[in-house]
Amino acid sequence: MRLNNLIKLFFWLVLFEAIAFLLGLLTQANMEPWYNNLAKSSLTPPGIVFSIVWSVLYAVLAYIGWFLTAHREAATRSLIELYWLQIIINWIWTPLFFQLHWVKLSAIWLIILTGLNVVLAIQARTKQKSITLLLLPYVFWLIFASYLNLFIAVMN
Repeated sequence: MRLNNLIKLFFWLVLFEAIAFLLGLLTQANMEPWYNNLAKSSLTPPGIVFSIVWSVLYAVLAYIGWFLTAHREAATRSLIELYWLQIIINWIWTPLFFQLHWVKLSAIWLIILTGLNVVLAIQARTKQKSITLLLLPYVFWLIFASYLNLFIAVMN
């Protein structure tokens, strides 16, 4: 990998982790008393698990974004557009849920995000199988997060 590509990848990683950090601050600002007083599933992991998982997932998403833009010949325009659409929807979820407390809309939002990522993984399978493999943990986490959000939406 050329130095120029490594610098670009580093930029993607720093940018995505910075966004994750800012979204984490927004989340933390709304934990007490609102989130902590919600009825939650017994499967809800401790907060540190969310921090670790999302840090890793954002690094993977940064790599995918870098790869799709650095290897445009290997990715279709629709694949890149679908990637950006799901990222924007991902980033919007945190303010919807934690800032605005729109738990029902947030649940629907997550289900849409999960569906978009399933489509993205299927589309990537024909062009870039490695992208599909990288998306699988993200899709599984989104399914779990959708369950947690749906539980909150129904029980509160």
